[in-house]
Amino acid sequence: MPTQGHVTVKDIAQHASVSVGTVSRVLNQRGGINTELRERVLRAAEELGYLGIAGQPVRLRITSSLKEIVFLLAENRNGSSTDIDPFWSQILHGVQQEASRYDINVRYLGIGTANSTRDALEKLEESEIRAVLLVGPSEPALIEQLYEARYQVVLVDAFSPTRPVSALVSDGYGGAYEAVSYLVSEHHRDIAFIGGPPIHGIRGSNSLYPIAQRANGYRSALLDAGIPLREELQEGCNLTPEGGYQACLRLLDAGVAFSALFCANDKTAIGAIKALRERGIRIPEDCSIIGFDDIELAEHLDPPLTTVRVAREALGATALKMLITQVGEADGIKTTNLMRVELIKRQSVRPRT
Repeated sequence: MPTQGHVTVKDIAQHASVSVGTVSRVLNQRGGINTELRERVLRAAEELGYLGIAGQPVRLRITSSLKEIVFLLAENRNGSSTDIDPFWSQILHGVQQEASRYDINVRYLGIGTANSTRDALEKLEESEIRAVLLVGPSEPALIEQLYEARYQVVLVDAFSPTRPVSALVSDGYGGAYEAVSYLVSEHHRDIAFIGGPPIHGIRGSNSLYPIAQRANGYRSALLDAGIPLREELQEGCNLTPEGGYQACLRLLDAGVAFSALFCANDKTAIGAIKALRERGIRIPEDCSIIGFDDIELAEHLDPPLTTVRVAREALGATALKMLITQVGEADGIKTTNLMRVELIKRQSVRPRT
């Protein structure tokens, strides 16, 4: 690495894998460079300790035409940023951390009812903020309204099947497929699934909600392993501990035997664990279980829960970058990007003997 204070433009270009001309344009604050490339160059300059013309280190502070955005959460019944589910709050934190690097103010709005949706739209109109991160499983009508009003929108963990709106979603399908394939590799064949909405409502791949893709990943993994799908092993529920508890009880009361359980999220897994224990079923000795999301509590359960990790802060930061890029491009190209997830193996899975 070059000695600090003797870093050249060529050194930065090599470190960032770009041309010398690109580095020159970024350092001289000329146009024609997209946000991702500009950030890469500035990060390289900062890491190498490059000193600018004034003899001061270059800091990773990227300017943006955006000054303020709205973080519009469609799953908050209370409307307060202090009351939101930890899954969404970590996404919000990722957005806020990234926004601080761009000097962008983040305004929070939570909606959960028809009235609060109308209120949120009125507040948006009053604020004159035109850039929105719409987070969570939003009603199609809300997406339509934002699109028709020409807001710059990026959906976070949701799709729009009818409008060309940018979206960033966690890979629910791939994560579920990997989780169930792992259970199959541990010789499980009777693998149950619990998660909402009701299973008949999430067939196919055109759902608005990535949570449905988790069900589809479960189904595909079984079919690809040559294991027939069994409706009696699939139970819909609310995505809460109580929902998981009741869904697991329904499976047990139906008398259907299963050696493993894949849950659509960690909260349903927590409820399922309670139901299994009440019936004297040991985990993982009698039943293996896998969740999804890797919430903070997952590793502290007994046994620690095997789950699929969603990098929620990275999800928020990346969504904001997408919004910045979209606002800064003349054509406003809309894209759908997939965030990779990771299977975290802990102690809630055991090979079937």
